[in-house]
Amino acid sequence: MAIDKVTGTSWADLSKISDVAKADIAKLAGQDAPSGAVGSVITNNLMYHWDFNDSNFYSSGSSFTDLSNSNTGTLGGSLAVSGTSPKYISMDGVNDYAQVAGPGTFPTNFTVEIWVQRFTNQEVWIMNRGYFTDCTTTNAGYWMKENTSGDVQYTGRTSAFGGFTYTLTSGGPITPNTWKCITWVTTPSGTNINVTAYINGVSAGSSTIFGATPDLCSTTSKLTVGNVVASDGSLNSSGYRSYNLSEARVYDAALTSTEVLANYNARKTRYGL
Repeated sequence: MAIDKVTGTSWADLSKISDVAKADIAKLAGQDAPSGAVGSVITNNLMYHWDFNDSNFYSSGSSFTDLSNSNTGTLGGSLAVSGTSPKYISMDGVNDYAQVAGPGTFPTNFTVEIWVQRFTNQEVWIMNRGYFTDCTTTNAGYWMKENTSGDVQYTGRTSAFGGFTYTLTSGGPITPNTWKCITWVTTPSGTNINVTAYINGVSAGSSTIFGATPDLCSTTSKLTVGNVVASDGSLNSSGYRSYNLSEARVYDAALTSTEVLANYNARKTRYGL
């Protein structure tokens, strides 16, 4: 049980104090706000939770433990944690990647949030999930990226290998060498899906994707950053990308615009924003 360093009282005994007051007390004490309080990152419905600033997630070596489901992930290549506030991994675009197995079949309703720093004119495959060989529809999955112009893109497949079914580009360009919080919220709409992109908690555009509900693959499908996945399920030898990544969260729910902004506000001072 967390103990407030100012009052010497456990959070459980502070039931009569508002969440705002609890968050303020935590800030003064130099600790995170209690779960659920204003100023804390939303933890309900988390499927993945990566944070290189948290020693429970990563301490050293080539493996990490997902904070939401305790699955063990792998750091590939020569990855190591850099920085102090924030801490991050810097992928070299040659052989660096991070990957963890999925906790379950991906829902149509989901939210992806990631803190990333791109380099000048670098295409960034920010995150993808979908081993081609374990999807109900062959070669289906989803990808999030920034293109060389710095535009935010969401891409998915619902059919066989050979072409993308839909792409959302919005909110660019992302300024190189600055930390950005990029969030995608995806919700079903009949046989289509709606996608909204946010940058630093502010909506950067939305689109209804026509065609079909995407197949988001099975329990063995892995979440990958730093690379894309080849048609046989392996990492693509030409798919490595260089950029810095500090945190990532994936929710089994569509966060509201208020929740997206709350998560950004809970972390922005870490990134000097």
